[in-house]
Amino acid sequence: MDDYRAAVAFARGRSGIDPDRIALWGTSLSGGHVIVVAAGDPRIAAVVSQVPFPGVEFGRASERSARATLQLLAAAASDTVRGWLRRSPRLVPVFGDPGEIAVFANPHDKAIIDKLAAQAPEWRNAVAARMLFPLMRYQPRTAASLVAMPLLVCIADKETAASPALTADLVSRAPKAAVQRYPIGHFDAYSGEWLDKIVSDQVSFLHAHLAARTTPLPGIATQQAAVGSRGTPQGFEGNPAGR
Repeated sequence: MDDYRAAVAFARGRSGIDPDRIALWGTSLSGGHVIVVAAGDPRIAAVVSQVPFPGVEFGRASERSARATLQLLAAAASDTVRGWLRRSPRLVPVFGDPGEIAVFANPHDKAIIDKLAAQAPEWRNAVAARMLFPLMRYQPRTAASLVAMPLLVCIADKETAASPALTADLVSRAPKAAVQRYPIGHFDAYSGEWLDKIVSDQVSFLHAHLAARTTPLPGIATQQAAVGSRGTPQGFEGNPAGR
């Protein structure tokens, strides 16, 4: 999250950039990060949170076996101790099959990641097991009530990597939340026709909330004129709690 804050501070210090028309965009885990960052920065103009991580829902059904879950927690505990001793991390797979010790154990998701990984040969399907315990305590949804600017939440209806119930809770807390839903899984948002559709919806949202300005900044008047006639995007499902 410090990276987001540093990037915003850098952008605000640049000439030709309106410091009050900066938006945040995040997906998956960073979809939660942008909620937390925006909650602490009321000057942010708009936020896009794509298939966000809202927090861990304890007791939620998982395709990972009980044995594999216990083994994963044991690996996290062991690696936490290794961290205290300043030893190298114990790595576990990020994606695996239901019987494997992995952070995500869903065959559909793993198949998509395998295809994407072919385009990034240096990427490793591994993460330090010690990160699990801090992740379990992280609940970005609790900050959503402080997100006063327009927020677009893009939800995958066949979500398996994040909790649908906690995502719904996140949306209900945000005063100006709008929702776009898609009949896809978490990782389907990153390629193919659904990527194009989601990006189009997000661009429409950002045009609507970043375009209007009474006094144009020097050097970007043409850009403002080009995007100022787009109007409000249609088809967004607003948050009744925010009306």
